[in-house]
Amino acid sequence: MSCVLRVSGERVDIDAFLKSRSNEPSRVWCKGEFKPLTRKPDGPKNLELDISFEVSNADFSDRKTQFIDASRWFSENESLVNSLASLAAVDDIAMDFGAKI
Repeated sequence: MSCVLRVSGERVDIDAFLKSRSNEPSRVWCKGEFKPLTRKPDGPKNLELDISFEVSNADFSDRKTQFIDASRWFSENESLVNSLASLAAVDDIAMDFGAKI
């Protein structure tokens, strides 16, 4: 995944939110689980819920396609983004672009 929409919050009930929607997150990291990529028994744990939605799977060096995909994704998923943004428990919504420079 070269581009994802990342949503996080300490008190987000993502299961309840997603029950009413057809959108499936590409990744979910629950509060209290080990942080992504560490997975060490004594490693740091997530302090909040983090979920990601795949926006583009274009190659990391293909920024133009990533931007086109992101524009299309936002047009098709505007209600999802607005719904997430309106949840009081959501602390952060960010779009992450992977880039090969």
